[in-house]
Amino acid sequence: MSWGEIENWVRQNAPALHAAFLPPADVRIAGLPPDLAAWWQVFGGVNRAALQDDSPLIPVYWHPLGPDAALRQRETCLRTHAGWSPEWLPIAADCFGEEDVLFVDLREGLTHGNVVMYEHGHGRYSGPEWTSVAAMLEHVLQMLRNNTDPVYRLLVFEDGHIDWDVRPTLTPDSRPLR
Repeated sequence: MSWGEIENWVRQNAPALHAAFLPPADVRIAGLPPDLAAWWQVFGGVNRAALQDDSPLIPVYWHPLGPDAALRQRETCLRTHAGWSPEWLPIAADCFGEEDVLFVDLREGLTHGNVVMYEHGHGRYSGPEWTSVAAMLEHVLQMLRNNTDPVYRLLVFEDGHIDWDVRPTLTPDSRPLR
């Protein structure tokens, strides 16, 4: 898993974000994909109150949740999101609020372990953002290292925070939007 390298990068390049990392968590949730359980054993999410809407670790605007916050968020989603499945476990919340989430699909079958976006008012997106937590973390690590992702651009600020921007989509007949 790429987490150790991500943590080292954040410690060196985004100390304000690193200061909001929570300690590893005791994971007592049945049916977790092994990569999610392993991540939570070394990382307990971020202190969202300390960050507010700054420094989303996962592009474009996601603050990772630890297991306790994930369980609380799932209960909220069950009450407030039409069509929410109890077999979806939030792993990240929108840094601007708590209505939109990234969740891991815990249902058995081909979608088990997929990381999917749920947008309040629109529902679950049809396909996964990533096929696993490990794939998500590897993608984040590559973006932090190289900043050459075709969709997301990393912004690093002097105050110790990071942010993400969406790069314009280019076609042969288009010009970048400014």
